[in-house]
Amino acid sequence: MTQRYLARIYGPTNTTMKNTLPFIMLCLALGLASTAQNRAPERPSAASQKSASNPGVGDVLTNFVTAIGGTAAWEKLKSQIAKGTYENDQMGPGSHALEVYKKAPDKWLFIIRDSDGSVFRQGFNGKVGWSESGELEPGQLALFGHLFGLRSAIDLPRSLPKMKFLKKSKVGNSDAFVIEVTIIEGNPEKLYFDASSGLLIQEDFGGASLHYDDYKEVGGVKVPFTIRQEGSPNSTIRFKEIKHNLLIEDAKFDRPKRP
Repeated sequence: MTQRYLARIYGPTNTTMKNTLPFIMLCLALGLASTAQNRAPERPSAASQKSASNPGVGDVLTNFVTAIGGTAAWEKLKSQIAKGTYENDQMGPGSHALEVYKKAPDKWLFIIRDSDGSVFRQGFNGKVGWSESGELEPGQLALFGHLFGLRSAIDLPRSLPKMKFLKKSKVGNSDAFVIEVTIIEGNPEKLYFDASSGLLIQEDFGGASLHYDDYKEVGGVKVPFTIRQEGSPNSTIRFKEIKHNLLIEDAKFDRPKRP
């Protein structure tokens, strides 16, 4: 794995929404909950129970927030460190070490390490967004700024007027409620919430489908430990550990100084 190759994947392109994945999934899997909770009450309303086959968007978000642990539990989180592996069919066989760091309110960093010693980093220190090759462009920073960070989806409630319930559909063996939302103008996405558990299990975004699986409780909240992208490229993230509220120095999010 070379930095030049990774720059092609994560650098600015004419198809930014497609090529900046697979890490879009990290925010939505680990951060969407902290936003949805700000607008959704903790308990399903009587109306939502009566319209289980065709619920409102607010009811679906309410059930999701409850399923992942609730507002109070998420509000206690000040930082998150996730470590695991990343596989990508365009990068050849084998897996690569993955580390993701998040700190409230908006700092984030992800690191990919290869067995040959090469490292790719991209982050935001609260003021400057950067990659190995330089600073992120405004469009990239806006996109990543929305998608990363411990509470990076804080603006999602503003999109509620643009959200709409589409249908009830099948995802594998599960029934799912499908909601359409446009977070980035011109790129509508679909979110699939398990009708039984309330959990987010699939997302269609930027020409790819993301599948969230193996939810586990960590510090009172639930997060998916396996995330698969079906699209170009196909990729899989498997977290081995996710920890909350560990000390992360602010300097961690600064761009490393070149020798």
